[in-house]
Amino acid sequence: MVAAKVCLLVCATAAQAYSLTPPNATPDPKELEPAGPKLLPFPWKFVTKGILCSLALAEISVAIATAHESAISKPITSLLVRTHPLPDFDLTASTPALISGCCMSFIGAALRFQSFRTLGRFFTFELSIRQDHKLVTSGIYSIVRHPGYTGAWGFCLGIMLCHLHPRSWLVSCSGLFPPSGQAVKWSLACSWAALSTILYTALEGRIRREEVMLEKHFGEERRRYRKKVPYKLVPWLY
Repeated sequence: MVAAKVCLLVCATAAQAYSLTPPNATPDPKELEPAGPKLLPFPWKFVTKGILCSLALAEISVAIATAHESAISKPITSLLVRTHPLPDFDLTASTPALISGCCMSFIGAALRFQSFRTLGRFFTFELSIRQDHKLVTSGIYSIVRHPGYTGAWGFCLGIMLCHLHPRSWLVSCSGLFPPSGQAVKWSLACSWAALSTILYTALEGRIRREEVMLEKHFGEERRRYRKKVPYKLVPWLY
């Protein structure tokens, strides 16, 4: 059981880290979008990957320590389990939420991979118009206009499913969430609502800015593409 959980966490974290890794270097300042807010000079991708790896490592360490008694099991649980006594459920088990989170992380990473591959050097994490930029309308971009952001929704949902459920290390052992059942449910509901709102606001704002930038640069060609592919993120839905 513990081996399955370790495998799921490693695979999910690897997929999430891949999705957060830019496929190309930062564009030249002359190629960046001149208007709109700029990213702060903060290594957010590195910090986010570090947090995800730390959460996965803590979850794996506690699962192994509780599954196999050894000289270091007690120090590990004393360090990482801040709630006493230990939770009354099996910390080695792979929950439905974790399995779903791993699947969503892979789906998100697969969509990001296809977006990276189809756009090639034109895919950057910064809004930019590259030198000799071409409007790409083939492959996955013939289905939705922003599949990279669909992938972002996928892997972000995967992160929340992996780490924001009642039997995750973060919620049940870290001491950051209340110990009682009803309080945990309310805390999780508020956390999911807040993170989903932040993610939607950030991605929707980014999509609007990108649409304006591309239409300004490509003009009628971009407008024809919008009519041909009316969906932003999900076919026949949005």
